[in-house]
Amino acid sequence: MKFQRNDIELNEDTLREIFASREVSVPRDYLVFMQQYNGTHPFRAGISGHPEVGIRWFYGVNIPDKNLDLREATTALDASLPLKTIPIAETEGGNALVFREHDVNGVQVWAWDHERQGKEALSLVAETFDELLSRIVETDGEDLGEYTVKKAWIDPALLAKLNKPQS
Repeated sequence: MKFQRNDIELNEDTLREIFASREVSVPRDYLVFMQQYNGTHPFRAGISGHPEVGIRWFYGVNIPDKNLDLREATTALDASLPLKTIPIAETEGGNALVFREHDVNGVQVWAWDHERQGKEALSLVAETFDELLSRIVETDGEDLGEYTVKKAWIDPALLAKLNKPQS
């Protein structure tokens, strides 16, 4: 998978400060990735073995677009994520890939679903960041595999407009 380089140089001290605020260690393989890219948009990226996870972008440090900035994402998700967990990428549907640090297993990559609660919101994706990178594949954006939509909502005014006969 090819990633687009970001022109904004990584400030490692800021990265470490953000991670420390969530009590997560910065994995060496992730630091190397951030030194090279500091946030990136992979093109139509999915994760082998996890068809429900489509990666939109990896967060960077001190990125002017606040939607792409690690500190902004961490602040926005602070109350929703368990301690020792930090977002690293936004995935389709407003979900995230997160690092979660365990005393025994170290820092692992998990998918976090914002529509679920507690342990059901997290599913293990990779033991290391390098493993995650090795499993990223280009997708057509269509195949969701066994993923099931549980609930959907549409604005009633929009629905009425869509159902109105064309004249």
